[in-house]
Amino acid sequence: MNLSTESFIKQAQELDQNYHWTQASGVYLQASNQATETADKFLYQAFSNQMLVNAGHTETALKNLQNLEAQSRTAPLPPEISASIKYHLGWAYYDHGQYPEARSTLNQALQDSPQTFELPIQHHLARTDLDEGIISSDPKQITSSYQQLSNHNQQLGDQLAHDLRLMARPQQCLFLLNRDPESQQQANQLYSQATQLFTEQNQPYYPHMLPAEQQLLLETKKPQVILDLQNFLRPQREKIYQNLVNLNSNQRQQYINQLIKTFKQTFS
Repeated sequence: MNLSTESFIKQAQELDQNYHWTQASGVYLQASNQATETADKFLYQAFSNQMLVNAGHTETALKNLQNLEAQSRTAPLPPEISASIKYHLGWAYYDHGQYPEARSTLNQALQDSPQTFELPIQHHLARTDLDEGIISSDPKQITSSYQQLSNHNQQLGDQLAHDLRLMARPQQCLFLLNRDPESQQQANQLYSQATQLFTEQNQPYYPHMLPAEQQLLLETKKPQVILDLQNFLRPQREKIYQNLVNLNSNQRQQYINQLIKTFKQTFS
């Protein structure tokens, strides 16, 4: 990595941390153009498109990653770079709701380089199972997703809060499907733990969205509402985060409440 490329990477990472994902995508492309190694060029293009997924521009990222993965098949790339491209492509498929494609691509990434992305791949496979289980109202598949998430949540470090919030979802959905009080108790505990961790991390979004998410599930009594909410919020993701950063806690809660109100009006 030359000094120019290193500077671009540092700038992109800072933009990512501050939720300026579209800008970060462009800077990663600049890094790709400056890179002298083929593997680095491919890797930074994959990172660039992951930033587009984060920003909610999933369709654009998906097309780009499909093309990048096709090009990578004939490029002299080490297995971990090929796996990285497939991992980000699988993530884009998941975010776009193409679950069979997501599962197949993530498993291919795991085969290419088993050690490189094992935990994040298993994490996204579990999320894929959860969403499919919600769509089909299948308690068995929802339970399986919960077990997958709980099996590796202790290894995720600073990602633990995200895993706890995702573990809360299947338990809340299981209560709605089976009316099992134990599932409701676990959902309450997991939502509370995730919210507390996000609050301690000064995360601008989830401390306010998670209670609203749980309340929405309990009000509608429909697990599908969580996927509808994801689809509603996706194109606004970057704007939402950037707006929340500049608000205090009370203002953030009001902002989230307005988002939920608009969602209800849109999907009523």
